Amino acid sequence: MDSRDFGSLISDIDEVVTVLHSNDAEHECIKQGSELAKVLTEQQGQQESVKQDIKAMTLACAEEEKSIEAELQYLNEKEITSVSEKLREAKGRKEKLSQELNEMQHERHMEENKKEELEKKREELENTTTKVLPSIRHDINLYKYISGIRWQYDGPCTEVKGCILTLTVIL
Repeated sequence: MDSRDFGSLISDIDEVVTVLHSNDAEHECIKQGSELAKVLTEQQGQQESVKQDIKAMTLACAEEEKSIEAELQYLNEKEITSVSEKLREAKGRKEKLSQELNEMQHERHMEENKKEELEKKREELENTTTKVLPSIRHDINLYKYISGIRWQYDGPCTEVKGCILTLTVIL
């Protein structure tokens, strides 16, 4: 085995390692995308649960307010002031819960926007890993085949090394 065949073998091994590393990046991207989907699903469930709790509390406050108003009709003046205070407190709680509901709806809207952004990023990432990278690999391999240039990837990123192979080396 002469030194040219050995050099060619080393460059072929380097190319295989480079391709394998790019496949690892694709798997990592896909893994991150699935983890992202799990987190988003979990957040949606939590948001829905909080929303239901706030709605239930708002309904309970409204019912309490109605029952207090009904009691006011039957009570004397002393009791009316006490019940009026309870009614004001119930209205205050209702107002506070309405504010919390508005805040939660705003947060939900923000989360939906984040989700849409993440979905767009995931789609771009999938497009890159499924369409762009294979196309680039094909173009590079085609250029390598046509030109006969074998690139050396083990050097620093500021240096470009390669050699032009002749037909005798390729055979």
